Amino acid sequence: MTDHRVAMQKAARQAAKDAVKAYKNANPDAQGFNVRADIAAFKPRPREIQGLPRAAVALFLSEPGSVELSNAALATRLGQGLPGKVPKNIFTERLTPAKKRAISELLKQRNVVIDLARYDTVSKIKGALKSYNNSVSSSQSATVEVSFTDHALVVNGRSHPIHQNGKHQRVHAGSSLLNVDGLRALLLPEK
Repeated sequence: MTDHRVAMQKAARQAAKDAVKAYKNANPDAQGFNVRADIAAFKPRPREIQGLPRAAVALFLSEPGSVELSNAALATRLGQGLPGKVPKNIFTERLTPAKKRAISELLKQRNVVIDLARYDTVSKIKGALKSYNNSVSSSQSATVEVSFTDHALVVNGRSHPIHQNGKHQRVHAGSSLLNVDGLRALLLPEK
């Protein structure tokens, strides 16, 4: 297939030059002005591609591992069954307000909060969701019973002796020394 873009751009530039020359001949007082125009010949994207940003975010939410895909791999995966090739740079283009609204609705359904004014491309949203997924998966919780005596810290019935280390009281936890005053402030309610 022949690429007509260069020839079309050249023809458009020549037509513009001829139009400017004709205008200046008809209007002598316009002789001191110049015209600069950017001309680009392109093949418009198929309408089906317009929904890809929302589809990409839906994929990120349904399959958390998909945030690891490169933009090129993502374009290939989401472009299956679409006419033509999906450009990989579609995910680095700024989102339109309509696309932001569609993505915002999708995020609300999953109770995920992302500032779409800051994360304004699919690629940036992918990075934010990657961080979100890492923070959700790395959180840990435990219910423990803690009590302090004059000489020990008792955690779930296991006693840890309190040692005086300079000015501070400390307790051994594995290979670490923990500050007893800090633990009291963190774990005991204020009176």
